[in-house]
Amino acid sequence: MAIIRTKQEELPKLLVIRDSYFDSMAPFLTAHYSEIHVVDFRYNRANVEEYMKENEIEEVLIVYSLANFVEDKNIGYVLGNVTK
Repeated sequence: MAIIRTKQEELPKLLVIRDSYFDSMAPFLTAHYSEIHVVDFRYNRANVEEYMKENEIEEVLIVYSLANFVEDKNIGYVLGNVTK
């Protein structure tokens, strides 16, 4: 889990569920969010709903290559934890 904090505290917080394809996108999102929480479920299986509540996260972005998204068994785990 990594957290990118910006100086724009009035902006919303974002949770990114990612594979390695997200790395090149991170700099472009910093202008739009106060914090960007980055999780890769190949290495961390946090409960998404609980994590979002604890950290007051308002938005979620899933960034995967199509091949990884289709084949990654962790996606089912992640989506199964989200109730809303």
